[in-house]
Amino acid sequence: MMSNESIFHDHEDLDVEILIRPVRHGDELLVQEIIDGLSPESRYHRFLQAMPRLSPSMRRLLADVDGVRHRAWAAYVGDRPVGVVRLIADQTGDHEMSVAVVDAMHGRGIGSALVAAALAAAAADGIESVALMVHPENAASVKMFRRMGAAFRFEFGLLVGRLPVRLPMSAGVVAA
Repeated sequence: MMSNESIFHDHEDLDVEILIRPVRHGDELLVQEIIDGLSPESRYHRFLQAMPRLSPSMRRLLADVDGVRHRAWAAYVGDRPVGVVRLIADQTGDHEMSVAVVDAMHGRGIGSALVAAALAAAAADGIESVALMVHPENAASVKMFRRMGAAFRFEFGLLVGRLPVRLPMSAGVVAA
């Protein structure tokens, strides 16, 4: 279950101080601000299709966080959102993870910190692994997920895999 508490994150790969907090239901402005920070290539990697702009219905869907079936956490540097991670459950109870970090903050450990925060929540809920679908050209995400223990197979032009829910000792997630 999603907490209303903020999570301060101190991850070994992080080179900037961030605050991670749950995304609130209906937070469309947050969604739009993060998507606006993605280049066309990053949007393509995240949505697995060209996405020149976010439609109002897609923005509402991404902000339709309920804390159970659809959970999301955003990373902030100061008061600026710089990334988001999502866990979305399907009808069988399996969970899929997705992550996006604004281009200006790539390579700074924010994606790893967001994934670690989501894995901490998943572990607390007894989830053993999460599903992943990654564009094969998204080398940074593939490398990050593999470093965290993900195994992939090539399927229908995508890397499809599972990420075990286990917390590294350096996860550094603490409730505030």
